[in-house]
Amino acid sequence: APTTTATGTSSGSSSAANNSSSTSASISYLLYNVGEALHISLAHVGGKDPVRSVVFSAGSSNSGATPYPTCHAHLETPDELDLLVGLSNGAVLLGSLRAQLGAPVGNARLLQAQHYNPEGVVDGSCTTAVGWSPQSEGQIFVAAHESGALYLYAKSAAELDGTVGAGLGGAPIKTLKNSPVGNIPVSGGAVHDFAFSPDGTKLATATRDGILRVFEFPSGPLITGFKSYYGGLLCVAWSHDGRYIATGGEDDLVAVFSLHEERVIVWGEGHNSWVSAVAFDPVMTDVGEGRPTRVGTPDYYRIGSVGQDTQALLWDIVVEDDRPAGLDLDGLTSAVGLGRAVST
Repeated sequence: APTTTATGTSSGSSSAANNSSSTSASISYLLYNVGEALHISLAHVGGKDPVRSVVFSAGSSNSGATPYPTCHAHLETPDELDLLVGLSNGAVLLGSLRAQLGAPVGNARLLQAQHYNPEGVVDGSCTTAVGWSPQSEGQIFVAAHESGALYLYAKSAAELDGTVGAGLGGAPIKTLKNSPVGNIPVSGGAVHDFAFSPDGTKLATATRDGILRVFEFPSGPLITGFKSYYGGLLCVAWSHDGRYIATGGEDDLVAVFSLHEERVIVWGEGHNSWVSAVAFDPVMTDVGEGRPTRVGTPDYYRIGSVGQDTQALLWDIVVEDDRPAGLDLDGLTSAVGLGRAVST
């Protein structure tokens, strides 16, 4: 089940998830979807039931089929419409995390919901991933589909300039309300995951055909990419300086791709099954000015990965001149397992 950590704000008098004080406070929540429900839990409290749950029942669809949540994304936005939920029938719902937290205990509906691609009228294949454009201030988002397509949505057409309105490498789609305003036909297989570069100018996709593709965003041209050692790619993540992309997939490997060199610089061997999630650690990644002295001159990155072998692995990589200079595996005893990285 995909998981997201979100920060919400709530006052002390409205719900069980709030602080005991009467003033507003920032609290971290963990969002995860399982079966027909999207659950919201306190991020730093273990062994507790969700504070809120959204259940998608047969009444969620006019077609009679029961759509269920397959992915979600959260980003704090000025208008508080900040929670995206992708459904199995291709639709994308937009709601408010604050509204869900402030609702009476027992409410199981997604409040203030706006429907995009309703009933899958543009693309009825399963929504596999959703995400916010980093530089749009919560106005533009993207949805990936099992059909192999990416669709661009905007809360308001006024947020789109002429380049975006031209349709991301394809004709704009504006025939129906809340339909996508552009699309990228990525591949003939499912798009399993995608990730924006930190500056929002590039978009990387992980697909069933095993190819990492990097596109310019929002104009859409393909820039670069690579093919996996074997099988499909399931997950993708950018480093926080935008220089590297980590992927995982059905070859059981974690790959680190250099944008500058346009090649894989590290293959990580350690998982015994498919790699389903990867992420760069923003705290233990030291690049540029002001890096801690424990690392020294080279840039240092820590990557986490989770596999279907039930292992969570941490990878420490030191890079000098865009090439891995070695590995630092000290201090990683908290990891469930450690992988072995092989430079190319």
